[in-house]
Amino acid sequence: MQLTSDTGRNHPAAQNPATLAALLILVIAASWVGLRYTAGFDHIAPLWSTNGLLLAFLLLNPVRRWPGFLAIGFTGFLLSHLITRSALADNFCLSLCDLAEVTLAAWLLTRSGKKITDLTHSPQLLRFALYGVLIGPAAGALLATLILRRPHAVPWRNAFLWLFLPDALGIAAVAPAVLALFGEEPLRLFASGRRRKTLLLLSLLILVSITAFSTGGFFLSFLIFPPLVLVVLELGWAGGVIGIPFIAFAASLMTLHRYRVGPLPYPPLLQRLLVLQAFLAAIIVSVNVVSLVFHERRRHTDLTRENERRFRMLAENARDVIVLTDLDGRRLYVSPAVTPILGWAPRDLVGGSFHTDVIHPDDRPAFQQTLDEVRKFDRGQIIIYRCRKKGGMYVWMEASLSLYRDSLTDEPIGFVKVARDVSRRKAAEEELQNAYETLEAMAIVDALTGVANRRRFDDALDHEWRRAVRSGTSLALLLIDVDHFKSYNDIYGHVRGDACLREIAAAALEVVRRSADIVARFGGEEFAVILPDTEETSAAALGEEIREAVMRREIEHGGNQPGIVTVSIGCTAVVPPRGSKAVTLVEFADEALYQAKHEGRNRVKTRRHSLPSAGHPEETA
Repeated sequence: MQLTSDTGRNHPAAQNPATLAALLILVIAASWVGLRYTAGFDHIAPLWSTNGLLLAFLLLNPVRRWPGFLAIGFTGFLLSHLITRSALADNFCLSLCDLAEVTLAAWLLTRSGKKITDLTHSPQLLRFALYGVLIGPAAGALLATLILRRPHAVPWRNAFLWLFLPDALGIAAVAPAVLALFGEEPLRLFASGRRRKTLLLLSLLILVSITAFSTGGFFLSFLIFPPLVLVVLELGWAGGVIGIPFIAFAASLMTLHRYRVGPLPYPPLLQRLLVLQAFLAAIIVSVNVVSLVFHERRRHTDLTRENERRFRMLAENARDVIVLTDLDGRRLYVSPAVTPILGWAPRDLVGGSFHTDVIHPDDRPAFQQTLDEVRKFDRGQIIIYRCRKKGGMYVWMEASLSLYRDSLTDEPIGFVKVARDVSRRKAAEEELQNAYETLEAMAIVDALTGVANRRRFDDALDHEWRRAVRSGTSLALLLIDVDHFKSYNDIYGHVRGDACLREIAAAALEVVRRSADIVARFGGEEFAVILPDTEETSAAALGEEIREAVMRREIEHGGNQPGIVTVSIGCTAVVPPRGSKAVTLVEFADEALYQAKHEGRNRVKTRRHSLPSAGHPEETA
């Protein structure tokens, strides 16, 4: 509802001479009608519409304009009382009380800076009911009761109710109608396309009201409710509250002067007054409650439609595939992006489930587990899986999975999946992993011979040494040296020397077959073989096989007495005690190798050692 602001822009209810004159006429007319034609018991009207009229004008204007409207209202009150020839002193006091009531209600409703703009919102309706309908009229009625009640006339409680109920009903019936008339709704209701429908429904409501009350009878009065609900549903809150004053006027006029409302044939006037007020209160509450529920549902529907429109706009223009499923994984919506990525049309996939169609069978258990975790922990998850294209080929997809909830109950009702094609990224990751593994292998492999390099040898020896210490098992080591390799290089050159070393490595690998055994290039023309869980005898036998394998290759070597390349091998095996170091094993094997060379080369020599403590070897022959 568009209300007046302090910007100075004119509003139909803004303070100007025409508006003030119109308000004065309306106040006089409403007060005169209330006093002259609808006066009930002791000149108390069933509802006092003037206060509702004045309150609405205050709410439609900024506070700085209130004094002018209050002055016009007070003048109208007095003039109406003078026209009806009421007691001047009492009417002066009543007018002041009415002014105080309206001012208090308006101040309470606007003090927070939030104006009453739309009573179809529950917070504003509750504020209006509390401050405008209850507190304001109660304060005015209490003030008037204290000032005007004569001693021993009527109980103060009765006097308070006779003043409070008409004021409260008048504000509840008239103020919303005036607010609605100065809002945007009448422009819509009386537009060229809807004017006939609006007039027809309001006329029907007035006709039913007159008929119900003119024929009399308590139960006939309820005939008003069906057309009233129809007006609210078709014309909205504005149509309903605009119709209330017509119903109130017809009911008040006919009930108090000619006809009756109530189960008794001819009830006393006071009883008719109270029943009428209860009936009007029911009408007012019904209109506002039905309007509140109707508009809240319509706003929710509009919001849902707008959210759906935005979602579809985003989903249908997104490059990622957006999928909505129920909690069982059955697809409810698939965005058009699925076509360029997978070749499927959305209609091909809607209604299906990942359990039975496009997700690779090997990936379905992991996908189901991810869905279970999302539902259990209410936390989004990301999963990479393979998805079948329409042509049958599988591509890698990455999906973000999360729950979506019912907007009313906030209960989870399904999953949202946002998926994208990551095949290129997956291929790049695999290439990167392969490159990393290649680099890692290059870091531990001797480039010339293809066996482990010295770095790998040191790491492996340290690892196997510590394992042997823990398990109390024997660890053996072979050190292999090519006999007279320097002279081989001098005679045949370094290229053939490199080829010779490759042949030596190949011969060693030919013999060493256990996966736990490691053949490594120790340095230059020296090689080493680490033999876990191997006794000295077995290690020496393996060394002999390596020596023979080298000789069988018959690599020409003019600088070596046999005429072919041969090797000398040092062998050792120990059960390492705690506190000992792996380098000790290398020292023992090196001593054995030295002895093999010293005794003529082309042989395997064993040096037997024991390690009773961390460091003093004992040679036992």
